[in-house]
Amino acid sequence: MRWIVFFVSFLFLILRILLDKTYNPKYLAVDYLDYLNFSSNYVYNYKDYFEKKILNNVNAISFKTLSLKELKNYNIVDVVSLNELKINPKFWITTLDSNSFKTNLNPDINKTFIYTNDLDYLNIVYSILANIFPNKVSKVGNVIKVDVDYDYVANLEVFPLKEVEKYKSLGKKIIWRVSSYFYDLEKLNYIKSGDIIVFNGPFVAGYPFYIKKLKELFINKNLIFGFVEYYSSKNIQRGSIEFAYDLPLNNKIKLFSTYVVKDKSANGILNSIDLAFNERNCRLILFRFSDNLNFYDNINILKKSHDNILKLSNTINKDYNLEEINKYLTFIKIVSFVALILFIVYSFASASYYYNFLVENGYNLNGSLFFMFNLFLFILFILSFVFKVEFIFEVLVLFFVSFLVVVFIYREIFLREFSNNIVLFYFKLILWIIIFGVFVQAVLFNQNLYLAINKVSGIKLLLILPIFLGIFLVFNYKEIRLFLIKRVRVIDIVVILFIFGVIGVYLLRSGNMGFTFPFETELRNILDNILIARPRFKEFLIGNPTLLFLLYFVYLKYTNKLKDYEFKMIPFLFLISFITFSDIVDTFLHVHTPILFGLLRTFWALTIGLLIFFFFKSVYNKIIRKDY
Repeated sequence: MRWIVFFVSFLFLILRILLDKTYNPKYLAVDYLDYLNFSSNYVYNYKDYFEKKILNNVNAISFKTLSLKELKNYNIVDVVSLNELKINPKFWITTLDSNSFKTNLNPDINKTFIYTNDLDYLNIVYSILANIFPNKVSKVGNVIKVDVDYDYVANLEVFPLKEVEKYKSLGKKIIWRVSSYFYDLEKLNYIKSGDIIVFNGPFVAGYPFYIKKLKELFINKNLIFGFVEYYSSKNIQRGSIEFAYDLPLNNKIKLFSTYVVKDKSANGILNSIDLAFNERNCRLILFRFSDNLNFYDNINILKKSHDNILKLSNTINKDYNLEEINKYLTFIKIVSFVALILFIVYSFASASYYYNFLVENGYNLNGSLFFMFNLFLFILFILSFVFKVEFIFEVLVLFFVSFLVVVFIYREIFLREFSNNIVLFYFKLILWIIIFGVFVQAVLFNQNLYLAINKVSGIKLLLILPIFLGIFLVFNYKEIRLFLIKRVRVIDIVVILFIFGVIGVYLLRSGNMGFTFPFETELRNILDNILIARPRFKEFLIGNPTLLFLLYFVYLKYTNKLKDYEFKMIPFLFLISFITFSDIVDTFLHVHTPILFGLLRTFWALTIGLLIFFFFKSVYNKIIRKDY
């Protein structure tokens, strides 16, 4: 059975590597207005500096759609209301006749007047307003009149900067930061095929009624929806997840904005960019200037990001082959379905093995009830897959994976012929857990997990359940019963509280939002820069050395060199070693992370953990055992 799992996992691994290589859009963008506002305090001719120093480091530029009031603040247009003109006439009203000040529709309408001496830009503004307000817009000379209330028109964020066309002609990808309160994007004729749309603000106005209309627009016009990462909850826009669910792969892209890490140091920001791109599958990095750093530190971060992401190339997505991507996705779906069937069979077998081990350890279990309970869970598992109830499906996958891993590790260490070379045995165990991790990813794989629109539910169950299940394998019924009925001492209470505290810290520190200490954050940054794929601390500091000590003690047992206190430690080492096994599977549950990155992370944990073990083994043999 395990070799069939190996074959399916290997096939999925190859397909996943090919998909990661093919799905490779790379966009490093700078926000144009953000640059202008920030650089004006540092650089005299900041627009010239942008073209000479900034453009070569990005292949995309972000533009916020502006309101007429904002355009007025930038001295691009002048916009006034009818009431304001009556009080404070402008020089340009001389081009208007008396009829321009009359309102046929409603005498109470505070009409809007817009002026600019740039006729080209005036025509752009006129075209946009005429699309939004048909039959209510007229133009005389350099003045546009809109028979719509001033407060509404002047605050409508729908106008582009005229520099857009210039930078688009230079081959830069255009990203529009559009107000989420304006959904009629088809009326904004300056938004072209292939442009990326990022909505500013909450997705509240019109949600959820405009989702279907927006989806049709994005597909028909070949627009790309830029969505922010799922785990930064303050940036989640209501409805944006549902919108991203419905769009095809080529109409959406995951975005990371440095705005969310602007309070970090320069190295911290750069490290966050690298991790977002290399580990979390963010294919669009939107660089926002940090007020906590000076201008040239910001520019240095941008240049280093360019070197790391674009690899000195300003080409846009030339290797993006949608047909090939869809081909790999189709193959992956087939392999995933085969993996699902195999997973059901293997999991049922593992649950049966676990039951047999419990009976052998003296636990009085009703076999029929155990069978019916597992059968019920498997039926629920299949139904959740058929009806796409993702939460139940994912939790049950992790539930059965826990049985699979516990039974496999227990059989390999205690019931099979033990290898005299504990290092090779260690590598063998890790390799098989990697295979199981890839196998589980094959079962769970879908586009929403791949792009991190969603994340796998129940991760903490995987971290704690194998340890709980392992207790009943290494401690028989009599030992558990004796522990429960014996007189409780103060030291017992202290130990129990300590264990619960350790478990609490273990769970709190797990996941993307786990807390870290300040010194630990800096150490993580250093390891990220050196190793590219930083292993988890608990894996290489605790889990892997513990696993190696477990194998070492089992080896001493087989060679009749094991001391009594070491024999008593074996069950506890077995339970603690599941930190490693659960963490490896968890690594591959991050479906959005390129799979080679996960393999590299596991390799570093394996290697560093081995070095730490050799050090402590040497100390242990010299100081404690004293006979080696």
